[in-house]
Formats: sequence, C-alpha cells, structure tokens
Amino acid sequence: MLTHVTFTGWDRHTDLAELEEFLQACPQDSVEIAVLHSTSRVDEDRYPDVGKGAAILRTAKAAGQRSAVHLCGRVARDILSNVTSVGDGTRTATTLAAGQLLRLADRVQVNVDESFWAPGREPHDHSGPEGHARYAYFYRRGDEHFEAGLLTEAQFNARHPRSK
Repeated sequence: MLTHVTFTGWDRHTDLAELEEFLQACPQDSVEIAVLHSTSRVDEDRYPDVGKGAAILRTAKAAGQRSAVHLCGRVARDILSNVTSVGDGTRTATTLAAGQLLRLADRVQVNVDESFWAPGREPHDHSGPEGHARYAYFYRRGDEHFEAGLLTEAQFNARHPRSK
C-alpha cells in the first residue's frame, strides 16, 4: 500500500507560497519533499543553495509533510567516510553546510558513485556475508540521532522490490 510519495529536485526556482499551497492541499504526512545537496553543484537546477534548501524543507514541515535531503558527490563520500576536516578546512565547511539541512530532514539519502563501494577503495570494511554494501540509509530517530546502516544490493532489493 502506498503511504507517501517523494518529490525531489526543488531548487532556486521554487515558489515557496505555491509549494505551501500544494502541500496544504495534500493529506498530512502523505508527501515527502526532498532537496539535493552537492558542494560542486550549488544553486544549479535541482541543487538549491543551503538557505533556499532549508526554506523548502521548513515549508514542508510547517505543512505537516515529510522532509528529506539527498547528499551527492563529495559531501556524500565525506560523510560515509567519516571525514569532518582536512588541512585546508574545505571539508569542514562542507560538513557544516550539509548539517544545516540535515537538522531539518526526517530522512537522509546518501548518493555515491558505485566505485565508492569497490573492493580496495572502501575506507572501512563494509563487507558482510552477503557481499559489499552499496547503499546507505539514515532515518531520524528522536531529535538528534539518526538510525544509520549500510545495505548490500541484495538487502536493498529485498526492502525495495521492483514492481513488474
């Protein structure tokens, strides 16, 4: 049974008043509004800057709907690798910018290239009895903590069967 639908890719072109009107017309908790976040594509189509992304997520939450952030590119790799800083401070800023959005998210999706999970390239041992993990998930549990995990392709497919 379908419980909600996710709309992803809201950006600088989003009219917040129109978004609010749309969300108010939907049954509460039936829509998830997701923004994409990438440090290399800031303010490109589908990738709002942090301020606009936060405003979009606040609009969703105020309307009683769900909110999500999809982390892409370097920020996704940094978070999965547990990197919070390097000598020049670039990645610290990356993590802090993402953190502003994460505080507003009910769900976080981490999108990394398949090569991130390739054997020999992993910063930590993500392998298990069913093979190498390829998907990460984060769901909000309480005000400050996320439940997080890594899934193999088989585990992901078992949780998300494709309709035929």
